Amino acid sequence: MYNAIRQPFANFVQRVSRAQGLLYEFNAPGFEDVQVNDKSVTAERLSMLGDLIVGNWEYAWSTTAEGNLKKALEDLSMSIANDQ
Repeated sequence: MYNAIRQPFANFVQRVSRAQGLLYEFNAPGFEDVQVNDKSVTAERLSMLGDLIVGNWEYAWSTTAEGNLKKALEDLSMSIANDQ
């Protein structure tokens, strides 16, 4: 049950954490040319970066451990019912 419910979330967290780190440090694809104290970075580009960062948080904001628990209990009930 864990592998079906929580592992996908844990894999997502690992993947997005890496992506977020790259975004925070301006090392993500499309931002490799940005240097420390680079005054030439446009507001539009920074806005795009902000949108990417916020977008990566959407899944975490829209899911809960309680939701995963409910799904696991439903799946477990269905599995027990199918075994009988």
